[in-house]
Amino acid sequence: MFRERRTYSSRTERRCMNASRLVSLFLCLSLALPCAAFADTAPASGQKTDAPASTPKTVPDPTQDVWTTLLQNRVEELGAIDAETVALTKRLPDASRKLNAALSGIEEEYQRLMTLSRVSRGLPLELSVVQQRLARLNDNLSDVLEPLEGTLNTLKSRLSEISLLEQDSAPSKDETDISPELQAFLSDLAQTQGRLNTVQIRISRVLAPARKLQENITSLTGRVAKSIPGLWQDYYLQRSGKIYDVDSWLNIQKSINALQETFSVRMNAELPWTLAGWLGVILRAIVLILPLHGLIFVSRRMSRKWPESLRTGWTKMCGHSFVWLSFGFTFHFAAWSPSGSYHVLSIIGTLLLSLGQMALAWDLYTFQRSDLQLRSPLWPLFTPLLGGLLLLFFNLPGPILGGIWLLMSLVTLWRDYKRPLPDIPFPLVINLLKGQAVILWIAVLMTLIGWGRLSILVCVAYAALAVCVQQAVGFMRLMNVIAEHMPQEGVKALFSGFLLALALPAMLVLATAATGLWILAYPGGEFLLTHLANMDVSVGKTSFSMLQVLFIVSAFYVTRSFISVGRSFIADLPAHSMRLDRSLVGPIQAGFTYLLWGLFGLYTLSALGFSLTSIAVVAGGLSVGIGFGLQNIINNFVSGLLVIFGQTLREGDVIDVGGVNGIVRRINIRSTQVETFDNAVIFVPNAEFLSGKLTNWTRNGRMVRQEVAVGVAYGSDIQLVEKLLKQVAKEHQKVLTYPEPVVLFNDFAASSLDFRLRFWVGDILHGSGIASDIRKVIDAKFTEANIEISFPQMDVHLRENETVPVELRNPRKVKEPTLQQEDKSDAPEQNG
Repeated sequence: MFRERRTYSSRTERRCMNASRLVSLFLCLSLALPCAAFADTAPASGQKTDAPASTPKTVPDPTQDVWTTLLQNRVEELGAIDAETVALTKRLPDASRKLNAALSGIEEEYQRLMTLSRVSRGLPLELSVVQQRLARLNDNLSDVLEPLEGTLNTLKSRLSEISLLEQDSAPSKDETDISPELQAFLSDLAQTQGRLNTVQIRISRVLAPARKLQENITSLTGRVAKSIPGLWQDYYLQRSGKIYDVDSWLNIQKSINALQETFSVRMNAELPWTLAGWLGVILRAIVLILPLHGLIFVSRRMSRKWPESLRTGWTKMCGHSFVWLSFGFTFHFAAWSPSGSYHVLSIIGTLLLSLGQMALAWDLYTFQRSDLQLRSPLWPLFTPLLGGLLLLFFNLPGPILGGIWLLMSLVTLWRDYKRPLPDIPFPLVINLLKGQAVILWIAVLMTLIGWGRLSILVCVAYAALAVCVQQAVGFMRLMNVIAEHMPQEGVKALFSGFLLALALPAMLVLATAATGLWILAYPGGEFLLTHLANMDVSVGKTSFSMLQVLFIVSAFYVTRSFISVGRSFIADLPAHSMRLDRSLVGPIQAGFTYLLWGLFGLYTLSALGFSLTSIAVVAGGLSVGIGFGLQNIINNFVSGLLVIFGQTLREGDVIDVGGVNGIVRRINIRSTQVETFDNAVIFVPNAEFLSGKLTNWTRNGRMVRQEVAVGVAYGSDIQLVEKLLKQVAKEHQKVLTYPEPVVLFNDFAASSLDFRLRFWVGDILHGSGIASDIRKVIDAKFTEANIEISFPQMDVHLRENETVPVELRNPRKVKEPTLQQEDKSDAPEQNG
């Protein structure tokens, strides 16, 4: 490839030089020809014009020089091509011998792999090994073919250059006389072209068997890759042999012999057996482990400046869970190679990663509890994880695998039954441990039926789910702890809140993805994850995959984070010298929230495959039904928008609507929360504010006029009463001096002279208390000034005439009955 690029660049440089020479020569020609013509026609200096012309001199033709130069350049190019062709011809026999020697070993390995694929009994684990070995074999064959393929590409480029030279140098039909130099050049050109064609044919013949072998390897790889997904599905879902079935045990010896034959081949593919392979593994491990431990060390040093509640938990994580996780990721990264993955190293990485994630989940849970144990209570989940992984790795026959797995499950159940539950104040962890017993009993039943491999995956999936749940709750707790130590005001608070809101969903997705690495170490793990991600769930004509569901969940968290940050930003706008009324904060927040949730809803429908056009058609069909059945809801919704953006009401206003007095606490789209002065919350539909009578006491401000009515007895000093009432109002501290208090002589009532004291207060909520204070002072002042506060009374005048009873004419002469007479008069009533 390098030789081809160098040749192409040299050819380009030569063409550029030729082009520049042509341009220079044509410029010279354009200047030389007019000068020559002028020299032939113009008379010499001092010569008469009528003198006879002298004999013309012979002028050299510049065109001949141009073609001579071009021909010389083409000869040089042809010579370089011919020399390179001769060198290729000399190297061809040696390259052919090397290719044939390499092809013999590759052909032998291909035959072995093809035989192994035929006798693999349809086991996907063995075919996966064959697929990996075929991929490596194809890479080796490509390396062997690369020198000759490069030579062949060079020959093709040289033939294209020869064709260009031939087209440029071919004489035209009108030319009859060809120079000897051009004839010699054309002869050499034909010889070089023939030599190149000969070398190309020889190289193509040498490469023909290798290319045929490469086609066979590619074809076999495609057939194996196409059959593996279905075989993995049968491997886990089909019954692999019942423990109590006699026929399954009779074929054990045959299965063990086949296992011994393929185990060595598997180990050859799942472990590096060359020094270069081990060096690559060690180099990849060092490349990752050093930066990871460097980050752990630096973060641990930086945590010394943190608060105590954060420093203690972070130090524990750096010395415990982060170490396990770093080694787990290192083994997974080291197991990867360009030609495949070393499965044994992936298994070790999975075990370390599972331990690290269990430790991380517990460290997050106990971030602020240094008094609890360091080991995770979920460690009993590790036993089925390890045992199932080893059983599937060795690919034991169905009955043997089922028997061993059944014994392991029963032993684990007995051990968990005897072991008491940990004494920790976390009910979620206790419930996860109790759920393991249920999963193990399900695994026992599945193993007895014959689904031993599938039951192992069920236990692994439960362990991963338990760790994911504990990690999610732990991350939420950690975010709450971090939020307590973040700035609460200013731009820093807004920026930190934004980062914190986005960090939680990102950490949850990363934790879930890291748990997915557990499955990669199991046989067929890549197929299982791919199948799970692409598994379609159909609802009618709409289908969606698990990957789409994951994207929707991530979009939900991101939307919620943006809403939280946006609402905080809007709430802080009035405090940053923005010309925004604080009462508008709530409506703007509501509109912002509904807008983002609406966009999230549209994205969800689009991700699930719903057509927005069809949704519009359905919405049009339902509009009539919605108009009749949900007209009250739509009415309140539209009224809410008018109330919010029309500023009819604001949060904190004191209103009177429908006989309800209270303070507006929150304006929603459908209803408004009104808190009465009895501390009751009433939800008033928004339509009542537009269709009924609404009194807003604070629409023009909090200042309001209060009135105190008082009546004095007839005959009181009116001027003194007015003076005392004004004095009482002016002496109160919370009564405004402007507008001044006013006293009105209101009416001559039946029993009193009625006065009204009107005064202004700064806040309507203080009006009732101020009026009560003023009434108390008025009573004291009037008592001191001997002014009687009247009350309803009536004087009755009786005239003496015959119609008045004798007893009422002179009441003093009427004798009062004695006690004995009263008793006697009451006795019959008591007896009766």
